[in-house]
Amino acid sequence: MDPQPGDLIEIARGLFKHWAVYIGYKMVVHLVPNNPDDTRAFVKMEKLTDVVKGFQYKINNSLHGSNPPRETSLIVEKALDQVGTEHQYDLLKNNCEHFVTWLRYGIGESLQAEKGVVAAAVGSGVVGAVLLALFGASVSSSR
Repeated sequence: MDPQPGDLIEIARGLFKHWAVYIGYKMVVHLVPNNPDDTRAFVKMEKLTDVVKGFQYKINNSLHGSNPPRETSLIVEKALDQVGTEHQYDLLKNNCEHFVTWLRYGIGESLQAEKGVVAAAVGSGVVGAVLLALFGASVSSSR
């Protein structure tokens, strides 16, 4: 299926997904940090093929059920207005997915960041339980 203006494009790039909004004419707008550790990112307009770089991608308007999208013309207009601007960047709080969902729905959300936070919390809880079991037992036996 070919993307339509206003569609969100999810690009599989290893551990994380990159996100862009399709604006038509084979072009997308997306938020790009120079590297993942940067706290600043820039909004760019580029050809979809240049952004995808051979990775798998799909149209993913998954928030469509819980949030009505803005009018297509408004999504495209807002995306174009943002090109060239600089934004604070935070992988968990303000990433490329937050940016494109804000363009489409007016609400910046990142399901992958939410899943990452939950996974990290569960992972740290498991590590904590193991440490407690190991060291808690040795403290009890030394008394």
